[in-house]
Amino acid sequence: MTGQAEIAGPLGGRHQRARALARRRSGCEPVSDYEQRLLRAHLGACPRCRVWAEALPGATVRAGQGTHAPATVSPVEAAGTASNGEQGEHLGSEVDAMGQDKRRAVVGQGYGPTKGRQLVYYGIFLGFLVLLYFGGMFAISQLDKAPSHDPASAPWAQPPAKQQQAPEQFQ
Repeated sequence: MTGQAEIAGPLGGRHQRARALARRRSGCEPVSDYEQRLLRAHLGACPRCRVWAEALPGATVRAGQGTHAPATVSPVEAAGTASNGEQGEHLGSEVDAMGQDKRRAVVGQGYGPTKGRQLVYYGIFLGFLVLLYFGGMFAISQLDKAPSHDPASAPWAQPPAKQQQAPEQFQ
């Protein structure tokens, strides 16, 4: 639907849902009790959507639709986080939990490790891998030797024992 009732600019999810429900209601489509309460709560807190919904054809309240009390939604929740380009529409706090402006530039205040810190972490990790490699090589070279205090006591290792030639297939 285009015309004077449309408002330029992107709208958030709550606004879009309320406008879709208002279109359904004005088109005599069935709208559940829950959806009716959502629509009334949003239209009660959002003047832009209320004006838009009143401009729809057949926007009068029909019998049976106003029987329940509207759900209460705070103006902050009704306004939501719709980014429609207007600064006056935002009803929430302008400061964060630390007391700083929410829309401040985040120059120099990174939310992750800096490049230098990342390089240090990678360097430590690579140093650990190099130490692990050389430590393993040293341990293998030291532990893979026969003990020097163990005498050769096998009968074939004694000096007068005759050594046999290896078979031809192994030469």
